[in-house]
Parts: sequence; C-alpha cells; structure tokens
Amino acid sequence: ERMEEQKFDRLYMQFWQHELSGDRLTHDINLIIQLANLTPDSRVLDLGTGFGRISNGLAYEGMKVVAVDRSDEVLAEATRVSHPKCQFIHCDWHHPRWQGQFDCVLFWFTTLCAGYEADMSSLQMACSFVAEHGCLLIETRHWDSMKRRFDAVTERHCKDGFLIEKHSYDPINGIQTTEEYFEIGSKLLSRQ
Repeated sequence: ERMEEQKFDRLYMQFWQHELSGDRLTHDINLIIQLANLTPDSRVLDLGTGFGRISNGLAYEGMKVVAVDRSDEVLAEATRVSHPKCQFIHCDWHHPRWQGQFDCVLFWFTTLCAGYEADMSSLQMACSFVAEHGCLLIETRHWDSMKRRFDAVTERHCKDGFLIEKHSYDPINGIQTTEEYFEIGSKLLSRQ
C-alpha cells in the first residue's frame, strides 16, 4: 500500500532538533562508526539526512559524507552548519544525483516510512551504492517491541509552541500512523 510520505520540514526541525542533539547525537555517531567499522576517510551516504546532524557529525570525525534530502528547509539548516567534508544534495533519493560506492549507506531515524513497496524500492537503490566490503545501516523503531512501549499520544515542546502526536499502530502490517497537531504562537496546524 502506498502511503503519503512523511514531511520533514521546518516544523520537524523545530520540535526534534534539540531532542536529537547532545548525548543522543554522540551516541548515534559512535554507534554508526562502530557498527560500520568506519575510519577517517571512509565514504558515507546519508539518505534522508534531514537537518544534517548525522552527516555533519560523521564529517567532524573525518568521514567523507554525501548527504541527500528532498526538503529545502531542512537542507538549508544542514548546510548552514555544514562541515567541509560533507556534500549536501537536494533530490529525492529514488532519482540519485550522486555517483560511486560507499563504505556505509545510512537510513537513520525512521527515514524508511513510506510503506512496504516504496521502502523496498529504496532499499534496492541503497544497496546498489554499497561498496564490496561496505554495509547498509538502518535505524528502525524496533517494531517487534512496539506493543510494550507504544504511546497513543505524545507531546513535544519547543520555545515557540507545542506538538501533540496521536499514534495508531497496525501490528499485522507493522505500520504506525501519526496525526500531528501543532500550536505555533496563535496558529493551529494539523497533518497526518
């Protein structure tokens, strides 16, 4: 089933950027380096880089990173704080605009979320860019343990407002659907 792809934009940054920095970012960078056995000058492809936290973090550790995202807003933030070893490309990863093989290809922080058929297509594309001794790393939401930890409603705050997320989860198909309700200043926004 084809689902509407999640939007990662200014609102995404506003509510997640702080939560995904600091210790969480350090943990993620160290975990990726360890799992992929990366060394300085390893080549990394970060698909769905968002605001570039992982890409720039790996570049600061010496890796050469190609970071891809289709959102103008998040890429503007990523490039604002970019490291010289990080090349940002604005495109949909289903239509690659980069070349070469990589020691590690990443889908990190629930980047795969478009539904089974689209995600399988993304995985096939990603595998075509993995070097002979490289690896593909995917961070998931650990759907197998979802039933134990599932929260039907979550709330996040930032200095300008709050986000309420109402979640439903289909354990048979492994699909979580989220309705988002934002209050930014005096504006109320919602989307699924």
